[in-house]
Amino acid sequence: MQIAEIVERRSVSPRRLSEPGPTPAQLNAIIEAACAAPDHRRLRPWRFVLIRTEAREAFADLFEAAARETHGELNSDQVKRAREKAANGACLIAVIAEIRDNIRDVPPHEQWVSVGAAVQNILLAAKSFGFGSMLVSGDKVSTRALTEGFGLAPDELLLGFVAIGTISKQPGTAERPGAKEKLSYWPKDEKQGEMMKTTTKSVEDPCCVDERTGIGGLVPVNDAISRGLSVANEVDGTEVVELDEAIGRVLAEDLVAPFPMPPFDNSAMDGYVFRSEDLSGAGPWRLRVAGRVAAGDNANEAGGVGEGEAFRIFTGAGIPKGGDAVIMQEHVRHLGNFIELDKPVIPGNCIRRSGEDAVEGSLLLPKGSPIGAREIGAIASVGLPQIKVRRKVRIALFCTGSELRQPGESLAPGQIYNSNRFILMAALRQPWIELSDMGAVVDDPDELRDVLTRAAVSADMVVTTGGVSVGEEDHMVEQLRGAAGKIEVMKIAMKPGKPLSIGTLNDAVFVGLPGNPVAAFTTWKIIGSRIAEKMSGQGTNEVPVSQVEASESFTRRPGRQEFRPAKIVGLSPEGRPQVQLLDQSFSAKISLICKSDGFAVIPADCDRIASGDRLDFVRL
Repeated sequence: MQIAEIVERRSVSPRRLSEPGPTPAQLNAIIEAACAAPDHRRLRPWRFVLIRTEAREAFADLFEAAARETHGELNSDQVKRAREKAANGACLIAVIAEIRDNIRDVPPHEQWVSVGAAVQNILLAAKSFGFGSMLVSGDKVSTRALTEGFGLAPDELLLGFVAIGTISKQPGTAERPGAKEKLSYWPKDEKQGEMMKTTTKSVEDPCCVDERTGIGGLVPVNDAISRGLSVANEVDGTEVVELDEAIGRVLAEDLVAPFPMPPFDNSAMDGYVFRSEDLSGAGPWRLRVAGRVAAGDNANEAGGVGEGEAFRIFTGAGIPKGGDAVIMQEHVRHLGNFIELDKPVIPGNCIRRSGEDAVEGSLLLPKGSPIGAREIGAIASVGLPQIKVRRKVRIALFCTGSELRQPGESLAPGQIYNSNRFILMAALRQPWIELSDMGAVVDDPDELRDVLTRAAVSADMVVTTGGVSVGEEDHMVEQLRGAAGKIEVMKIAMKPGKPLSIGTLNDAVFVGLPGNPVAAFTTWKIIGSRIAEKMSGQGTNEVPVSQVEASESFTRRPGRQEFRPAKIVGLSPEGRPQVQLLDQSFSAKISLICKSDGFAVIPADCDRIASGDRLDFVRL
């Protein structure tokens, strides 16, 4: 695991941790990582209890009893919430600590540190397998209901529960201190004084910071996003499509496992299957090869594995009757029709159990999931030739400006090529979008209103570029209002993208992007795309971010949250990408976007960045 992966790990609410959870092999590896925690005198002051899937209902009884013990009489909603907590998370592990007071050289607080290190190893190991996780606790863990339910000894304490599962919705970034805030030196260098503190800060969501209004009358970025999402409704209507047509679409209903996955016990390796009980006493052991099972064979027709026998077996083949362990072919010696083993093998070795990936009836994909390579694989794995998806979001696009010409046409003085049209067409060419390209419209109020009105008749969203500033030729907002539309957002504290406008016309959402190409691209990616995604049924997804470090210091004028094009130029000693921030004046410079790897996000109230300061980063 790289240092950047540790730094970027985020706790994920158990409500967002769906099936599939860790396989038995992955779970064993996760617990082994916990057992590798620092442990003075090898006290092992921790143990772990897995809540079995089939016992969740009984576990919910414990949670309800704990809630009653803590809060007294409960109403029906409180009972429901208490029981739902017991059902959250694909995998749930109780963490139990045994803290002793009379251990020489190991005071209780050091034992607690060991328990905490074990829990952190669980969280990091879960991330290494691609899972989300979270430690949940609270006042209920000390109740008699849970203490007795887990059969705790007098010197044991229930610390909490670690939930692990597949992340159904990514969390935002969390505000965290860095070395500059938490690292000091002893003895203090009086000449150097305190470490320099900057006004940069990490934010939960680069698009949703608690920023100052800045320049008078501008709407903070978080408010603009909230207002835009508030007027965006999910499109109605679904359709059933073939699997090859479903890629990139949005799932319209939950996908649950119609049968255990895998449906039968099968071999995880090429090797030999046998009865583990035959390896009793001192080795080596010799077994006669009495059969053969390949992937696709009916294991029930292969016969049973008898005493002292082994069957040749291949990866994916079903386990024949009588066999309960598989050994890799590399770990045996071949002696004619016999194999010889030197080491004992435990039952279940190299066997993938039925339902190990997902039990029957478990959630594989929640509705609203965009169907990519992983999702289409899950759908195909349960044998569905078709799937129900949301209908496409109908988006009408046109660019405004009398100066615009199509590529290939001759330019007269004062004219430019319409790059915005192709930038937005590329961004909007999504499988879940039905795009209506209406070309370019001159700066004529009557024509603009006519095109705008026609677009709103059949579209769910109307996207325009240009004409939303305050110049004499900027007519879009006026024409929207003249067509009985409503403006929800006009002018935001964002750089680039201050002229962005959001509103409604009839049943359509209006997104008026700035005319400068980089500003149009940036505001669509950060704000417009999120509104469209909500309309498609994908929910209010956050823009994925990572953390980077500034490679050099600079100052800026505060007041607007800035999305500065930046180029990755190296790695810090901790493994975090270092970025060079490009030209401050960039809203019309397409070349800068082509040179950049993403946007460095600078909070609105920040006036200076020091070399090494951490910034959120939106990759392109």
